[in-house]
Amino acid sequence: MKNQSNSKDNSKYKFNNAVYGKGQLVLAVIRKYIEDNNPKLEEILNEFSKKKLSNNECLISQDQHKIRKTNSNDAKKRFFENSDDILTTNGGDKVLVSNQWSKNNIDIFINYVDKYGYKIDKVNDDLSLIELFEIYIKNPSSEWIKQYNQVYEQVLKYKNNQPEEFDLPFIKNLWKTVKNGVSSVSPGSLSEKEYNKLLPELPDITKRILELPTTETLSYVYKWANQAKKDSKFTTIKRSVINRVFSAINPDEISTILNNDALGKFIDELNHSYSLNIPQSSNWIDRNIALKRELTEHGVPNNDPILVNTFIWYLYEKLKITNEESTDNLIDSETKNNNGIHSMKNSPLNQILYGPPGTGKTYHSIDTAVQAAEPTFDLHNATRNQIKQKYDELVSDGRIRFVTFHQSYGYEQFVEGLSAQTEGGQISYDVMPGVFKQICDKAKMFSQSKTVKNSDNFDMCWDEFLEQLEDSENGIKVPTVSGKSFINIYDINNETIRFDKKVGKSTHSLKVSTLKSIFNQERELKGGLSGYYQALIKFLKQLITDDSNTELKRENFVLIIDEINRGNISKIFGELITLLEPSKRKGQPESVELVLPYSNEPFSVPDNLYIIGTMNTADRSLAMMDTALRRRFDFVEMMPQPELFSGKIVNGIELDKMLEAINKRIEVLYDREHTLGHAFFMPVVEKMNGKDQNQKEAFIKLQNVFKNKIIPLLEEYFFEDWNKIRLVLGDNHKESSLLSQYEFVKTQTYKYSDIFGKNHCLETYEDKTTTYKLADFDDENSAWHEKIAYQAIYDTNVLPKEKKDSDLKNEASN
Repeated sequence: MKNQSNSKDNSKYKFNNAVYGKGQLVLAVIRKYIEDNNPKLEEILNEFSKKKLSNNECLISQDQHKIRKTNSNDAKKRFFENSDDILTTNGGDKVLVSNQWSKNNIDIFINYVDKYGYKIDKVNDDLSLIELFEIYIKNPSSEWIKQYNQVYEQVLKYKNNQPEEFDLPFIKNLWKTVKNGVSSVSPGSLSEKEYNKLLPELPDITKRILELPTTETLSYVYKWANQAKKDSKFTTIKRSVINRVFSAINPDEISTILNNDALGKFIDELNHSYSLNIPQSSNWIDRNIALKRELTEHGVPNNDPILVNTFIWYLYEKLKITNEESTDNLIDSETKNNNGIHSMKNSPLNQILYGPPGTGKTYHSIDTAVQAAEPTFDLHNATRNQIKQKYDELVSDGRIRFVTFHQSYGYEQFVEGLSAQTEGGQISYDVMPGVFKQICDKAKMFSQSKTVKNSDNFDMCWDEFLEQLEDSENGIKVPTVSGKSFINIYDINNETIRFDKKVGKSTHSLKVSTLKSIFNQERELKGGLSGYYQALIKFLKQLITDDSNTELKRENFVLIIDEINRGNISKIFGELITLLEPSKRKGQPESVELVLPYSNEPFSVPDNLYIIGTMNTADRSLAMMDTALRRRFDFVEMMPQPELFSGKIVNGIELDKMLEAINKRIEVLYDREHTLGHAFFMPVVEKMNGKDQNQKEAFIKLQNVFKNKIIPLLEEYFFEDWNKIRLVLGDNHKESSLLSQYEFVKTQTYKYSDIFGKNHCLETYEDKTTTYKLADFDDENSAWHEKIAYQAIYDTNVLPKEKKDSDLKNEASN
């Protein structure tokens, strides 16, 4: 394994047939203790109290933890806070386990729990591959292996029989299903439209792969995909989808690491960590074959390829390979809890969700942000409330920020700018960080996993300093580096530290961001203020007397930019547009650092910050999008989905057919970027549950959606060309006197002579004009309140038929 520095303790411990680090070991032991003894809250807090563990805080109740977080802007992450890690005691009370464990404290803990008969062994950190494999097979990813085998059994059936036709469910499972038992390709899976367009060709492509899953076939399929992209069958080419089919069909030679770049990084890390000699090819299949061959030569048996492939993913997670696009394996919850193995669902670093209004872009930005920030969160099996709760937690922790661009938004609000401050009648200008710089600075702290002494942890030292400053009345005296004099710090406001050399005189200021950069050895400052910064840093480090360490884990951060196309990109990002590229991020081989114009600080964008934008194509065409932004972002199209309303009928009105008809007409009269999204009708569906009363309420909601949302939007689209609006709503089928009550937009024709009289001098025009008027919403007999008016939008057969004169005479004679 890699050599570790003396300051970092990576000791591993074996407990209950699984291997853990220090904090995870304590969590596993206490979970086991609760399972064995079912203690109440008071009992477990007493059993693992500070006093019994030499003043090392081990447990805290969830209620006490909330109070502690409320009373302090503590970002120290002292406890395991993931929902899976919060433990439940007898009576339903929740407890959180500390993740702060030094070498000495963990030894005390192990000795303490020995009385329960729990066997804990320290594990040699230099385990060989075969030793790791033997540990893994004692507790493998059983649920994933089961599902993986089920898919492979289907593959073998077709391999052996060479059928003329494939079952459609088999094709769909291979190509479209997000989690198909081999791996997940969310969000890189085929959309419904892509799948339907490609379906006629997929059986032949699948058969070709089945017959010969080789490099040559992969090259052929990639060429086919390129042509399908030109034919508009692919929105973007999903190589991960293609690679997954090869993984399913040929597990003997191909792993489930679907992204070629990630596979290359994984092989490099394996070669370095385990002294292997796996050759690197540019071809994804050749890389896989070389990987499997080398593992076999080092003692990992290949008699069960599915087991080996799940073991490879175990190694992949163990080595913490990052930046794989859209590949995630189905690791069961038991394995995740016991071995600390987590699935990866890494989204592109930069992506924009774009589409017409009402397609759920902002709604889905929450899902996308949660998945990017917490790849282990099971988005597919979570309810909307659970997703929103997780989102709120991440916002509260500062890991997700939300901002909306507009025409007046600029660099000063987004990156940094000057802010005027008045004090004692004097005006001063402070450099204020914007939302982008703030989240970048925070993300850098967690851009890599590391162990930090508490006295070297800026956040811990700074929080302690703030608490002392809050309790002081006249400020805090900080000795200078020489120790012969003091500076008095009396206020911290807007990231600015105010101090004076003598109380009440000669005010000076320092920047918190600069202090933090120097503290973390990211910047070296020379000049007049350097001495003050160094004095304060020395003082901060002395505030923490605890010699234990803090384990900082790599965490992802997300910035959501709503309405990204409404801002002036050049004005907002300025020179930082280059830093958004994944290859230019801090932590990458070709990282770039720039100097900010106001603060003169070096600045870079970390590779654990995800940027998610939303864009309304009706507001501004995608074609007009800033070219620099288009090149640096992945664009994810979100179009209306009338199929979501399949079977949803309100008062006899089929919502899916109505929305589909409206959008077809808009697309012909305008374009597809101005169609109506399904979100407009979601409030209608929410009112439905099959009861007559709710059907009535749903119909009322539908009326209001048309009056207050749909009609005004159509007016905007067609610049009050009411004839086109009538065409969209199908009013052109209702022009007879019998059907006029079903018109949303009524027409009336006037002769010019009737309006102006004689000699109106309008002979160059037709001698008539047509005016348009919306039906009276307050009239209960108007189209707004008639279900036939809405049904006729997609089915004119519902309209009453006009009777011929002969029919009327027959009725009269009868």
